[in-house]
Amino acid sequence: MPHSYENGVYAGLAQQLKYLYVEEGVKSLPENAFKNCPELTFVELPASLEKIGPMCFYGCPKLVDIEFAQNSKLVYRDDAIYSADGTKLFWVRETLTEFVIEKEVTWINRALFASDEGFGATTVSAFKNITINADLKLLPASTFYKCFELETVTFNGVIEEIAGYGESGEVEVDPDLGATTGDMQAFHISSPVGADGKLKSLTFKSGLKRIGTGAFAYINCLQTLSLPNTVEEIAIDAFGLGDATNLVSITVTGDASTDAGVIYTDQNNFALYVRNAGLGEGNDKGDLLMYVAKGNSKVTEFAVPDGVTYIATEGREGLGVGKTLAHNHVDGLCVRRNGYAFGHRARRHNHVDGLCVRRNGSAQKGYAARVVEIYQSRYFARS
Repeated sequence: MPHSYENGVYAGLAQQLKYLYVEEGVKSLPENAFKNCPELTFVELPASLEKIGPMCFYGCPKLVDIEFAQNSKLVYRDDAIYSADGTKLFWVRETLTEFVIEKEVTWINRALFASDEGFGATTVSAFKNITINADLKLLPASTFYKCFELETVTFNGVIEEIAGYGESGEVEVDPDLGATTGDMQAFHISSPVGADGKLKSLTFKSGLKRIGTGAFAYINCLQTLSLPNTVEEIAIDAFGLGDATNLVSITVTGDASTDAGVIYTDQNNFALYVRNAGLGEGNDKGDLLMYVAKGNSKVTEFAVPDGVTYIATEGREGLGVGKTLAHNHVDGLCVRRNGYAFGHRARRHNHVDGLCVRRNGSAQKGYAARVVEIYQSRYFARS
């Protein structure tokens, strides 16, 4: 491969390619560069190489022999490619079932463990158990994209931010086609046309600060989620439009009196709330109900507590289909606004303060006569 090789050149789907030699002078290999080359077995890379793009060697199941020139800026060890100092992790062979990211790593590539079932795919990620001992400022876009076999992700280190849909900042999101494989949510595991996945539980350590858009929207298999009270910013659609249907429990850990962020849960770990509606400590208009663990079949009726005056517009579908919500709700999903039923599947008729309408249309007295508003900001953040 000549030194004139630049970003944008794609050599993937070279079905007969077995040996790859990249000349000195090449500084980077772009995203998807040699994706889905099923016969590729040997790669020789130059000392000048500084960066390998996401999924550069994805779909190369026979690639087990990678050599770097002497004094190279990158190294190959234990089925992965790292920076020479071990702080950056660029690629991991997708035929592995287990992998550990060690403490010295401070940065990982986008789509590090991702699978791609699209055109030309020759393999799917086999990862079942991932352990992250490293402290990472960012869990990047598409880290676990369509990892259907993934059973556990253990965070022994601190993750400060979970990337959301189209948030990498490295790939332009097409307004018609949407984000690319390498720019999806970090946990985009379930597929509308594939498996729901096997990942049932996630626990994040204290230090998590930001949760991106749609971060947990496509983990239909997830049953329990534990977040720390250090979260300072969370996207309004972090759980999507009711997609995380099997959640039984949402917990928020930590002492609420120390280093408290914007989120908290109720005593049953059923509902997730945002303090001061994400408007900061100066806001005195009340808290926001963001999402409920509607996979918890033990909860059949739920009343919005006093002090909560907002419901996230993107989260209204997740407010418990089939459950009765007191406080100005319609069809178990929607809230009253300006005297009318408002929201998804709203029944457009006048609504009375303090009156709740069940899914079957029968009325029930509410606990308080007040208006619960739809909150339409994109992010809730601590000021």
